[in-house]
Amino acid sequence: MLKINDVRKIEFGKTYLWELMFDENNIAPKLPSYFRKWTPAITVEEELASVDSYTATVYNTTLKFPESTTAFHVNVTFADDYLGSIRDWITVWKNSTILQGGYCVATIGECTKILHVRKLDSRGGILSNNAYLVYPEGGTNYNGDSESSLVTTAVTFVVVGTIKQAPASNNITKTKPL
Repeated sequence: MLKINDVRKIEFGKTYLWELMFDENNIAPKLPSYFRKWTPAITVEEELASVDSYTATVYNTTLKFPESTTAFHVNVTFADDYLGSIRDWITVWKNSTILQGGYCVATIGECTKILHVRKLDSRGGILSNNAYLVYPEGGTNYNGDSESSLVTTAVTFVVVGTIKQAPASNNITKTKPL
């Protein structure tokens, strides 16, 4: 049995600060200038692993075996400006870039962007630094109410590739916002 002093030495998990940035490339649309070096995120959910199972029935017993994996996703809730610039940017990305205005669907190379996701500790040290090749999936909705609260935009990104990044150091590395 652990003693109370042993339990006090454990650093339990907490919520973290997020730093997100999209690489500027020749793929339209472009983010508003004040969101180009730093895109504010309230919540980020990175799918790190996914295993699907195969179910087999042998006599009267059901067994499961690892079978395959599915596409990973990154879910982000952005803090948006009062104009809804991030929401509009995602809408244009979907309708004009991916769906080509209704004429055809773009290729992966034509519609993906690089999303950098950094998880920071409370002192600004980098805990993880990941980069994904993504495109937005699903609907883009506007939800309004009469409260004077932060405007947010929630987006699910499909990960079609990862980009190797320098690993987060065990040493606390101070970072300044992008």
